[in-house]
Amino acid sequence: MQNRSKLSVFAALALPFASLALASSPAHAIKIEDPAHIQWIYLAGKAVPDSLYSAGKRADQIVRVCRVRHRKDFEIGYLKDSFCQIGGDGMSRPYSEYEVLIFAKQTAWQAAKRRQLPTNAQDVSAGTLRGDRTLYMCRITYEGAVTVGTINSEGYCITGYKTGELKSDEFDILVRK
Repeated sequence: MQNRSKLSVFAALALPFASLALASSPAHAIKIEDPAHIQWIYLAGKAVPDSLYSAGKRADQIVRVCRVRHRKDFEIGYLKDSFCQIGGDGMSRPYSEYEVLIFAKQTAWQAAKRRQLPTNAQDVSAGTLRGDRTLYMCRITYEGAVTVGTINSEGYCITGYKTGELKSDEFDILVRK
């Protein structure tokens, strides 16, 4: 009986820390929004496999979709020189810690306009902003280059570009087929 009570005390003290021991390290974490069609993987600083999802081409290079934690929210961007480039606050910001979209099954890019999102866009989310607003992936083709970003609260597609930010009311949005 005494051993059982010692075990109970140990379990009660260790329980809050058990999740820390079981949690995956970011280097091995796979983030699944909807395992049926969207998966993200942490790849910061590592070689990007050719088989990852492509959002288009930019100067003969495949554009990869990435996301970062920025101010407690996810932001969407594109990979450039081993950094995830996101737009915001009028500038392009490179992040060295990011996740990359592995695949997006049964999805397609569809033309959209500000505040007129297709209904099938509701099924393709990259997370939430401030816990309540759905995060949508968008892309803009500008000067022949494809860039990927986030639809902001005003309905614009925001993406980093060179040292600045692109903001467009006409863009493509990732939707469920």
